[in-house]
Amino acid sequence: MKNYLFLLENTFVINLIKPYFKNKRKEISKMPKIYMEDIGIRNMSLADFRRLELRAELGSLIENFVLNEFSKYRQGVDEIYFWRTIAQQEVDFLYKSKDGLIPVEVKYTLFKEKYIPSGLRNFIQNYQSKEALIITKDYLTKTNFQNTTVYFIPAWLI
Repeated sequence: MKNYLFLLENTFVINLIKPYFKNKRKEISKMPKIYMEDIGIRNMSLADFRRLELRAELGSLIENFVLNEFSKYRQGVDEIYFWRTIAQQEVDFLYKSKDGLIPVEVKYTLFKEKYIPSGLRNFIQNYQSKEALIITKDYLTKTNFQNTTVYFIPAWLI
């Protein structure tokens, strides 16, 4: 299986995102997440070309889109990870650069007020990031949480 994943990653069919961890007892340290480099191939393999609003896997589709868009502009980003604890707290992406870690959470829903998901709050409390991003459907604002500036950005703005 590893050989197939290696081949698919090195021929730019998939993108493997490894987990970020410092505490092996509390955080997941194995099993990367798999994303498609080309969302059209993803849609074809699932035989699903319906509008976004009709899809059951809308969250993972938008998450894949966000990764692909951010990957195009990786200036200053050394690595991309995800973060998950044994207790199922999760942050979709972590962008590691010389300035530190920037957590990115994808929540493609209609926000009416500033809401920071529990996984992102937990990560900020443990790692004290200077900035964090929440990718939304249509909400654009920023707020502060424990000395971290949290930006809410619509996916269409990426």
